[in-house]
Amino acid sequence: MISNSKIQLGVKEEDIFSDVIHFLLRKNHRLFSNDQLIEKTGISSDLIFKWVKSGKLNPSLFPNLGAPCEKCGNLTNHSKICRECTQSITHTLKQEEKDRIWFDKIQKKAPKANSYRYKL
Repeated sequence: MISNSKIQLGVKEEDIFSDVIHFLLRKNHRLFSNDQLIEKTGISSDLIFKWVKSGKLNPSLFPNLGAPCEKCGNLTNHSKICRECTQSITHTLKQEEKDRIWFDKIQKKAPKANSYRYKL
């Protein structure tokens, strides 16, 4: 267990991270959720979120730890944006590309209303 005095005394973040990793790698501790880890160690949720987002807490080793999605706020453990939001953004971008192609196609076919043709 990480003592609150360590956190209050300004111990380096890397030392706290080292203690947390050693704690998580014991027995079934690697399956702890964010709330369980906060309860047992006393570290702040911001540190957990920071380590998950930076990849220090690998989701393959610690599958129940996560950080909030930057778009919707749901917990995710694979990136800064959850899979649902990633798929939504990808779908929107693909649709925008289709719309742009369609618009360009329409613009090429439409006759120019303000152009005049002179016969010499």
